[in-house]
Amino acid sequence: MKTAWHYTTGEKAKLIFESGELKPTGAFIEAHEKPILWFSTNQDWERTANKWIMAPDGKILPLTMEETRNMGGGLFRFGMPSLQLIQWPKLARLANMRSKIQWALEEGGLRAGADFREWCGLLEPVSIDALTCQTMTDSGWDDVQLPATP
Repeated sequence: MKTAWHYTTGEKAKLIFESGELKPTGAFIEAHEKPILWFSTNQDWERTANKWIMAPDGKILPLTMEETRNMGGGLFRFGMPSLQLIQWPKLARLANMRSKIQWALEEGGLRAGADFREWCGLLEPVSIDALTCQTMTDSGWDDVQLPATP
């Protein structure tokens, strides 16, 4: 059974540990859409999880995985069996995403080097008790003991 991962930074992982759950994001969605909790079956890194910065000239530039790690306080991933998740593009339909937005996300993902066929997710929060957690070290992904949830 393949594991799907929610990739994030150390700064965000701290908030996840504090809340005890992963929550769908409502960032940059239209009013009629449902927020999505994103996962990827990519076993190395989901390229769309890279952060962005504004260059001195005002251009928005994507960071690499390593730059995201350095600027975000490390890298973490939370995993669960992919069979428990809604696969893309069904996820987009269930979230009430317009086709135009779905295609734009797919195109943006491809430009970032991602494969939208690896995308999946949920429309509701999930307790970290139901997940595995790993952090990126110099030797690769290592297991993290999850803290007790509040």
